[in-house]
Amino acid sequence: MYAPNPLAKTLGTWLLLMFALVMSSAAWAQRDDGQYQILQAVYGTDQSSIDVTDRLKQLAARDQRFKLTNDLFNIDPAPGQRKVLRIHARGPDGQPHTFDYIEYSWVDGAQFSG
Repeated sequence: MYAPNPLAKTLGTWLLLMFALVMSSAAWAQRDDGQYQILQAVYGTDQSSIDVTDRLKQLAARDQRFKLTNDLFNIDPAPGQRKVLRIHARGPDGQPHTFDYIEYSWVDGAQFSG
């Protein structure tokens, strides 16, 4: 009769567990369930702003809330002035929507997809 080696059994269990964790984290990392598709995003003031579309798509793909600060974009397009993030998006019905967030407010990335 065959008696499994306890070390091999433990190692096999750990390998299986690690594989399951890697696969579940990869699936979680690929979530991007938001109902509004980001078309364009601009951050700044009426006089001085920058296009932050690509960076915002990266942030939104995580489906997490984030605080709107200059650090997110590694630039302050209008020092000393209150800035706004304006997101132009397409809704699930295909209609355009605009979202405005003032500096230091919280943005729910889960509502957007890149």
